Amino acid sequence: MNTLGGKPYVEALKRSLLWLLGFSVALAVLAWAVASTIKPSHQVYFSYLVSLAEREPAEEFRFDGYYAIQATDLFAATLAKWIGTPEVISAAYEAAEIEEIGSDPRQLVRAVHAEKTAPQLVEVVVQHKNPDTAKKLASGLMSVMDRNIDQYHDQGIPALQFRVVTTEPWQGATSISRGVIAVATFVLVLFLGINIVLLIEATKQSSGQERPAGRTW
Repeated sequence: MNTLGGKPYVEALKRSLLWLLGFSVALAVLAWAVASTIKPSHQVYFSYLVSLAEREPAEEFRFDGYYAIQATDLFAATLAKWIGTPEVISAAYEAAEIEEIGSDPRQLVRAVHAEKTAPQLVEVVVQHKNPDTAKKLASGLMSVMDRNIDQYHDQGIPALQFRVVTTEPWQGATSISRGVIAVATFVLVLFLGINIVLLIEATKQSSGQERPAGRTW
């Protein structure tokens, strides 16, 4: 019968404590250093407020109450999807006179995110590593969408017109939390190290308990 219980495991952890802590601290410092090299991402935030106006009075095209809200909701959803299309974003790069237009549509759409957050509200986020480029791209996107919306109204139903108001842009920056990454790395490495030490000790204990059966006299 084994009377040692968990004592061998405690002893194994005590023997390995220094190198476990040292290895965890070393990797945490490395993670902090790597995170320090990542540049912050700069964002420009602005919104579109959509409302419905009649271009020409006409009984067959009169929208009010529930139907007006439904119409603006559908147009806001269309506007949000429209903003995020590669051709619109590419045109925004050209309007802002930014050279780095990629041919990969997935790369283009990462720069702009538009979402309908309310029946009459579309929130837009333009991001780039360079703050000036982010600001120029947002300005180019506003210019392109103003032109597209005017074209939509000129070629759309004569009796309907959506009034689209653009809010003032606000610029911010998002950086990686180096402290959080370092602490998370330390805890994760220490946890894995402890489990490895316990697993090795359990294997030793299991091997030590296995003895060939002897003869009985």
